Amino acid sequence: MVLLYTTDKAHALVINTNKMTVFYGKDMAILEGRVEVRQEGAILQANKATIKYSKDTKGVEQIEAVGNVSIKNEDIDASGDTAIYSHKTTTVELRGRVVVNSKDGKIHGEVLTYNLHSKKAIIDGGVEGVRLRIYD
Repeated sequence: MVLLYTTDKAHALVINTNKMTVFYGKDMAILEGRVEVRQEGAILQANKATIKYSKDTKGVEQIEAVGNVSIKNEDIDASGDTAIYSHKTTTVELRGRVVVNSKDGKIHGEVLTYNLHSKKAIIDGGVEGVRLRIYD
């Protein structure tokens, strides 16, 4: 299934999934099975996701993803257990066994907060701390 949601073609949200259940009146949809959400070069993939819509604008307010979550764009390649994307703040918060990969190494932590516009990433290591492996 391929869906295109947009109020502005420059910021189109393209969704691919095996199954989608829409809850009219609750302003939400549940996506299941190989979920992929694309927007402006960023890709979020997961086993399942819940999309919450604004009652006023009908635009996407938030996406909650669970199960084998990954986030990729030209700057970041990260994975974890869950993610929450906020359209208002343009941030993704990835939680649970977070791994950020780059050509220079890997960073392990518990929470990654990444702003898609400012490209600022904050990694919290939780009790174990942040672990960094740098490649030569």
